[in-house]
Amino acid sequence: MNRWGTRTLPDLRRALFPIAFLMLCFAVVLGAAAGGAREQQPFTIGTATKPSLGTYLTDSHGNPLFYSTNDLPGVSNCTGGCEAVWLPFAPSSIRVSRTLDAADFGYIVRDKGRRQVTYKGWPLYLYARDWAPHDTSGQGLYGSWYVVQPALFGPSGG
Repeated sequence: MNRWGTRTLPDLRRALFPIAFLMLCFAVVLGAAAGGAREQQPFTIGTATKPSLGTYLTDSHGNPLFYSTNDLPGVSNCTGGCEAVWLPFAPSSIRVSRTLDAADFGYIVRDKGRRQVTYKGWPLYLYARDWAPHDTSGQGLYGSWYVVQPALFGPSGG
């Protein structure tokens, strides 16, 4: 207080700091709760089309989904350093667009109990170096990584 009995600016700052701090904590908690709820929503698997590729599978953000010819139906052979570049597509649940058959999708169990989404038995991946939606720079990489093109993909299990 100053000599006239009124509060000074530093006094007001000290008095308001706990209130501002509590409001900030409340906002962080609400934001985390909203973010957690958003993460629990199922991913949508849809399609996109490029003239050079035709129609291919994408995740809900437009990122292409890949498979590897080094895998087998129901078996992922991408481990260790491979997983750092080819990210196993592993949302907790999925929702498939109406243009696709939900029966073509499933899960495999990877090491340590982790699940990975499959298409007709083949494990699905995201390419870490595709920076923007609809980037397909992983197409044909190492002669074994390809976007999943439903029209060209064989029956379940092969």
